Amino acid sequence: MNQALLSLGHSGLTVRAFDDDTVVNHNRGRQRFAHAEVGSSKAVTLINRINRFYGTHWQAILLPFHPDHQHSLKPYLSASFTISCVDTVKSRFAVESVLKSQIDEFGFNNKKPVYWMDLGNDKRTGQFVLSTLENVFQPTSKKFITTPSLPLFTEEFREELQTIKEDNTPSCSARESLHRQDLFINSEMALHGCRLLWTLISEGLTDYRGEFINLENGNTVRIPLEPRKAA
Repeated sequence: MNQALLSLGHSGLTVRAFDDDTVVNHNRGRQRFAHAEVGSSKAVTLINRINRFYGTHWQAILLPFHPDHQHSLKPYLSASFTISCVDTVKSRFAVESVLKSQIDEFGFNNKKPVYWMDLGNDKRTGQFVLSTLENVFQPTSKKFITTPSLPLFTEEFREELQTIKEDNTPSCSARESLHRQDLFINSEMALHGCRLLWTLISEGLTDYRGEFINLENGNTVRIPLEPRKAA
């Protein structure tokens, strides 16, 4: 996507990956890691690979995106777009806490977070939802009905999130991992999420803010935009 944006005359993306986890043996079955990378940092491994291939200068941050690490995270939080792919509801609320604190921290500064896309999945189903942290200025349009904000999914679906019962037992083998999540669910979620991101950046607009995806029956249901007044 970054290379394609550069080809269109866009300034490209600056990416920081936050993850304090390391590669374990069963990751090789569902994720793009080699045997020689077992024991290494996931974030460093992936970011270094991309940097070498494309000549980018993206960063790997070996910290969890959590309020407990707020002080250490501070130098790396100047991103207008945040994408979270975490395993638990608790982690999603932690991301929300960090992002909201940055709204207060940066005030009117252009370094404050604006958009937040969260991706999550079960064995063969998943969803991604785009939210805004505050109102986004919209140009006057005779063609489109614009909306200055998108609801935070942690507020919109808070009751549903709080009732989810999670199994945080770590997988011990590739077979066990594949029984819990289909081989292609992660890549399918990433593809659909990136498509929305690509449209938003390359065309400057979108008419939907997420999707519910079911690999079992092949159904994809988009979450449409609903006009909202500026708060």
